[in-house]
Amino acid sequence: MSVYTALSFEQIQNFVNGYGNTLQSVTPIQNGIENSNWFISCTDGGEAVLTLFEELNVAQAAQLGSLLDGIAQYGLPVAAPQVDRDGQRLSMLAEKPAQLAPRLQGQHPMQPTTAQCQAMGQGLAQLHLAMQSLDWHKHNAHGQAWWQATAAELRPLMSSADQQLLDRLFAEFTQVQAQVGQLPRGWWSQD
Repeated sequence: MSVYTALSFEQIQNFVNGYGNTLQSVTPIQNGIENSNWFISCTDGGEAVLTLFEELNVAQAAQLGSLLDGIAQYGLPVAAPQVDRDGQRLSMLAEKPAQLAPRLQGQHPMQPTTAQCQAMGQGLAQLHLAMQSLDWHKHNAHGQAWWQATAAELRPLMSSADQQLLDRLFAEFTQVQAQVGQLPRGWWSQD
């Protein structure tokens, strides 16, 4: 389940009121790993996604909103945050940053066709082109620095065989890094 912070209907209604909408129904979104998300239906027929940021602070969540706005300006179908009555894309809910974004239509293809793979590849290429002109990156909280710190913490608890396997894994990773050099990167930093 990806709803980590429980919210009442009334809390969500008050939040949605800030966007000039009246809540009709709310459905927790069951997939996800980092944020609490709900599908929102409003009495005017509009649908949105409420995201409560569980790990990002206000500045990081605001930066993500700016990134999505920038990508949307390139014509890519992203769920850029909506602006509330006060002209803000980000508000606080349950003492955490929160945003409302339009609900995009569609679903994940479980067995994508060749045409769907081609469309995804084209979309990814357009995203990379848009990202070249947007100055944004996000620290990867579970990147290489985290791997190394976690490995050092768990190493004393490992068997000798597991320690050797871990050493081989890190050695191979170092070799791969040296081979690929400085390839273009997405918005995640590698630390």
